[in-house]
Amino acid sequence: MPFDGFTMRCLALELEKSILNGRIEKVYQPRQDTLIFHINTGSSREKLLISANPSNPRIHLTAESDSSAQHPPMFCMLLRKRLNGGTILSIRQHGMDRVLELAVKTTDQLGEPGLMRIVCEVMGRQSNIILLEQDGRITDSIKRVTGEMSSYRHIFPGIQYKSPPSQSKLDISRAGAADLERAFLQHLGTKAAKAVSSTLEGMGSTLSRELCTRCGIDPDLPLEEASVEALCTAALDLAALLKKEDFSPVIYYSGGKVHDFSPILLTHISLPYERQHSINAMLDSFFRQKTGTEAVSRERDYLLGVVNSFLEKSRKKLVGRLQDLKDAEDKSHFRLYGELVTANLYRLKEKSSIAAVEDYTRPGSPVIEIKLDPTLTPLQNANRFFDEYNRAKRAAKNLEKLIHENREEVEYLEGLIFTIENCETLQDLGEIRQELEKGGYIKPLKAAAKEKRPTPAGPLAYMSRDGFTILVGRNNNQNDYLTLKLARKDDLWLHAKDIPGSHVLVRSGGKEIPDTTLYQAALLAAFHSKARQSSNVPVDYTPAKYVSKPSGAKPGYVIYKNQKTIFVTPAREEMERIKQIKDSGTTAPR
Repeated sequence: MPFDGFTMRCLALELEKSILNGRIEKVYQPRQDTLIFHINTGSSREKLLISANPSNPRIHLTAESDSSAQHPPMFCMLLRKRLNGGTILSIRQHGMDRVLELAVKTTDQLGEPGLMRIVCEVMGRQSNIILLEQDGRITDSIKRVTGEMSSYRHIFPGIQYKSPPSQSKLDISRAGAADLERAFLQHLGTKAAKAVSSTLEGMGSTLSRELCTRCGIDPDLPLEEASVEALCTAALDLAALLKKEDFSPVIYYSGGKVHDFSPILLTHISLPYERQHSINAMLDSFFRQKTGTEAVSRERDYLLGVVNSFLEKSRKKLVGRLQDLKDAEDKSHFRLYGELVTANLYRLKEKSSIAAVEDYTRPGSPVIEIKLDPTLTPLQNANRFFDEYNRAKRAAKNLEKLIHENREEVEYLEGLIFTIENCETLQDLGEIRQELEKGGYIKPLKAAAKEKRPTPAGPLAYMSRDGFTILVGRNNNQNDYLTLKLARKDDLWLHAKDIPGSHVLVRSGGKEIPDTTLYQAALLAAFHSKARQSSNVPVDYTPAKYVSKPSGAKPGYVIYKNQKTIFVTPAREEMERIKQIKDSGTTAPR
């Protein structure tokens, strides 16, 4: 299940007992979007992990190693400066939302007491970790959000913090029977599970279905008035369980791998499970298994470090080039100066330092003054202006090309980060390493090490409900292979719109592809993208014959036309209905 508000409440109650009044001794940043706080509670030493990873956002106590970069990022350094030695005074959830706030009593360099707040927003792609001053102003955040990224709120140093938009739902821990009944009656005719999630704040799809199952209601059938009383009773029972902190944290397994987690035992899921002794232990174990073994984690962290380093350099280079382009464009007036001086050569005297001339390009031809070099003749000054303009024009043209290449590299590296973060085996990471070697980002392994490399895996393969094969690339090399070599012109190609993710290919076999297969392929494209935890994800699709790769483009980069867009929500229940095939029937690209 996703990390919903109910799980956050259970976690907050546990954290209050374990780290409240604890002292922050050190802050590490082992990955770009992950922090680990060392906390001394007096009776024990704990490590609190907070991650704004778009695929696995979370907060919990952890046993994970916390090796940080040799040169910690600026945000990590800021947290160390402002929070080291601070005491955690309170742990507060914003309603039943997926937002947790830690208030920390601090002391500045002059010994003056203060209060800082750490706001943890666990919200898929919008996840963030924000440091606030006592008055609510943002000190900084692990991800800055500008006006171009969000019209609702900005996350930027110096501005007042604004909470995520309220959903105007009921808090199950405070709502009474009458409140619940009124709210549920407003959703009659809606699917029962949807009615629950639309009524109760922090109730994800899994717990909404569980609540329906516990009172004998089919979660997929419309809610009827006769079922409202039973639903209210089940909700009040869940609220009582929350009040008593009577949790039963479990991890569910499917095919030998972690499948789901829940703070309570789920009656509507028939899968093997392991009970956990705490909510923190459940979350830590689940996400540690999900992200792989320690060997996988080490390789992933290394590759992420390499890519993040190049990404930071590329972004800085892009900012510098954009400024250079602006400076070059600001010199366009030199052409006008040259023309005006040339038009007035007969009036200008030798060794003049200023030329007072009429600007015939503006209404009324006002007189303007142009500074001249008195050591040059008026004609030489005019030529100097033309030379300056032409140099700026050539520079701007060259910069536009470099900026385009720079933006492509930033997009490519951001996509690589998403791919690396979602690799679960050394086999998958080995293919990424080879791609980085070919791109010149890391040195090739020695011959002996190359021999130990695992055989590359083929693309993921699924069978649609209509019997069509759907292939999904695991990385850029496989994406290129699927799209440019394997695809036939009448196959259907899909990709999450303007979002890093996998190429998806539906093998048509010369047949018309039904809407059901299109929908399932779009779900796979959304799920295997950076937007996998979002709703209404836009997915572009077009016949494979309209997809091509520009000459010299980075791996995985293509352009396409004649596309249409479908919006889907890659919920876990939907994904489970798509049958995965063990053998894709394709040879992995090398």
